[in-house]
Parts: sequence; C-alpha cells; structure tokens
Amino acid sequence: MTTAPLRSASLPRLDGLDVARGLAFVGMVLVNYGVVMAMGGRDPAWVKALRDAFTGRAAALFVLLAGAGLSLMVSRAAQRDPARGIAGARRIYAQRALALLIGGYAFYPFWEGDILHYYGVYLALGALLAPLRSRWLLCVAALCVGAFVAIYHWWIPYRVVDVFMPKFWTWDGQIRNLFYNGWHPLFPWFAFFSTGMVVGRLSLGRVSVQASLLIVGLILAVCAGYGSESVIEQLQDSDLPRYRSKPWTQLLTTSCLPPGPLYVLAAVGSSLAVIGVSLMSTRLPRAVWTPLARVGRMALTLYVAHVVLGLGLWELSGGKEGRGDLQEVFWWWLATVAASMVFATLWLHRLRRGPLEYVLRKICG
Repeated sequence: MTTAPLRSASLPRLDGLDVARGLAFVGMVLVNYGVVMAMGGRDPAWVKALRDAFTGRAAALFVLLAGAGLSLMVSRAAQRDPARGIAGARRIYAQRALALLIGGYAFYPFWEGDILHYYGVYLALGALLAPLRSRWLLCVAALCVGAFVAIYHWWIPYRVVDVFMPKFWTWDGQIRNLFYNGWHPLFPWFAFFSTGMVVGRLSLGRVSVQASLLIVGLILAVCAGYGSESVIEQLQDSDLPRYRSKPWTQLLTTSCLPPGPLYVLAAVGSSLAVIGVSLMSTRLPRAVWTPLARVGRMALTLYVAHVVLGLGLWELSGGKEGRGDLQEVFWWWLATVAASMVFATLWLHRLRRGPLEYVLRKICG
C-alpha cells in the first residue's frame, strides 16, 4: 500500500457534482415510488421506460459520487495540513461511516430499501483504502465484481425474492444482505465507490476531463448494452445446456438484479456520462442548474424525507402498496421533485447545510 500523489492546486467546490447528485436523487425517487406504488405496472409505457432508465443507475451514481467526495475531501485536507490532514480526513469519514451505519439500521424498519447502512460500510472501507493508488482502487473494483460472480456461480444461488423479502434480522440474513443478496451489497456495489474515488482524483474543473468523462461513459454504457445482447444470444445458441440456463442469462444482462459485470459496466458508464454533463452544465446561467445543485447538497435530508413524508402522505391519502399505476407514480414523483427543489433552494439561501447534513457534520466533523 502506497500513498497516492495529491494535487497541490486549489480545489474549489465543484457545483457540477452537486448537480449530478441532484439528478441521482431525482432518479432514485422515481424508482422507489415505482417499487412501492406500482410494482410491475406497465402503463403508461413512457413512465415505465423512464423508471427503468433510472433503475439501478441512479443509486450507482449516488455511490460513485460518494467515492469521488471522499477523494476530494482527502485532497483538500492534505492541502490544509500536509502532515496530518489525510489522517484527519480518514478519521472523519470513519466516524461518518459509523453514524450512517447506525442511522441506516434505525431507518430500515421504515424503509426496507435503505441504502444508508450500505453507505456506512462503503465509507469505512473507502477511508481504509484512501492511500491506495488509483490503479489499485480499480483492481479493488474488479475484485468486487469478480467476487459476486464467484459467489453466484459456485456458492449461493441468487434469488430476487431475497432482495424483496430478506430475513434481515438474522446473522445469515445480515451476511447475505450486506455482501451479496441485498439491494446494494458490497459485492459488487463497492466497485462504484472505489471507481468514484479514482474519478475524484481527476482534474474535474477542466473541460477536457469533463468531455472525456462524457465520451468514455457513453462508450462504456453502449458497449455493455450491445455486449450483453450479443453474449446472451451466443449462449442461447450454445450446445451446452448449462450456459443456456436462466441463471447465466440473468447474470449477463444489464439489469441491476442480479448486479452482474455488464450491469456494473453499464452503470459506471452512465454515471461517468452524467457527471461529465453535470460539470459542463455549470457554465450555463446559474438559474438553470442551481435548483438541482441545491437538491444535491441536501441529498441526505431529502432522501429520508421522500420516504417519511412522500410515501407517508401517499399512504395517508389512501394509497395501497403495489396497487397503484404508473400515472399516479409520475404525479407523486413530479410533486416530490418540485417540493424538494423549492425547499432546498429556500433553506440553503440562508443556511449552509441541510438539517441532517448539519447534524452529521456536528456529530462527526
């Protein structure tokens, strides 16, 4: 393990990353509302297509941005205090990891799709691996994907039903949920975080880097999609029945359930493309991108609020889980996004941080 070289140039806040985080929140709300309100709903088709486009991609973008944020914080800390800055930043992230882990487990009874307890694990591992060079972080990402494939192939059968109805409060359920068969398990989801750590070390303020992220991201996403279709077609024409089986074809799709290697490649690609576009968007007039950026700066508060208030109000209005339609999902999603933008804009006009962001910083630094 060696210490990665850190840039000495100043690192101002990158509003484009907040824009990307705001887009990730917008997409995650649509996916979560679709899961709860209209599981399996297909009408109208354009809402289904929009929901499917965000499914597995919005959360991956969130995780990748978290990794980038860790690298940026470590770089800034090293500039402020070359002798002890990195150690201090890693300690703060370890404390935040513990807080999110505890908060996520407390939130789980209200929201079984919780990502916060996974975030706690990602941040703890990220703080541990922060000194690694970028090439080793990419190797960690590849190992996470490989570990999932190995477990899938040789050890534990992957069942989508376990994601929706896990035996969460058992030791076996905890291990499966956290490492393999949950909504955002360590294998392979930490691959997004470690890739984000590499992205955070780039000169993200440069137009050439932003354009490269967009182009590389689009290439990865398109290649993953076409590669998935091609490989599945070849397997189905294979003379070996084992490789024509459903588990193998599921593993090689770009769907997030199960999160196979081509899904990871596609989601990394879409995340890089969104980050590139978001960074470039900040050259437009501020009124265009500021509402999304402020949503991104309050992502933790709004994430909890969209479950507690958004889904809570929907249930109070008579909504029944899984019995709605996608038209209803669309309107609730649109209302939630609009309310989030208004609230974040007004709150951050006077204060620097959202409510939960303030509490987290107060507790952990």
